[in-house]
Amino acid sequence: TNVKTLFSSPLSALHIFFSGNNLVATTKASAHTNGYAYFVSKTAGTFERFAGPLRGLAALPSPKGTYAFYTYLSGNTLRSELITASDRIPVSIPLGTLAEKCVWTPDETSIYCAVPRSIEGTLPDDWYQGAVSFSDRIWRVSLDGRIAALIVDPKTVGDVDIDAVNLTIDARADVLVFTNKKDGSLWSY
Repeated sequence: TNVKTLFSSPLSALHIFFSGNNLVATTKASAHTNGYAYFVSKTAGTFERFAGPLRGLAALPSPKGTYAFYTYLSGNTLRSELITASDRIPVSIPLGTLAEKCVWTPDETSIYCAVPRSIEGTLPDDWYQGAVSFSDRIWRVSLDGRIAALIVDPKTVGDVDIDAVNLTIDARADVLVFTNKKDGSLWSY
């Protein structure tokens, strides 16, 4: 009932995320093309750009819609930034990773990210295509002070290389679950 078209777009490969009472839309990330990210009002269907044009741009909005975390390429270096939905001022985050390798805590106080030990290839394209793989460490970034803390290094703890994807966290932020992209195995910490 009450079905309506919220918006339509000529952009192809548009990724849509729920973000509180609104949506976030991003173009497909590529090192060869500038990407854009938008806050989309669910009531009006309006697009408001918050990032871009940036090469390799990918975004991860917070669950309640307060923030958006996004990553992009600057030269050949991965950069991460955080923006609040209210003031739209980007703040640098001390991690070089891809937004797809991160998850928000339910209370929006921290972000957990799988951060590659080293980066090679044309990113994110080579990683999407499976031409390169990473050996990740899991980091937590506290939004209070933007302090990054190493949580676990699977290579050191278990002598295993994990290219972590599909990170999820429980409601109390006690258990982090992810998949190893290398072999599809499920891991938890």
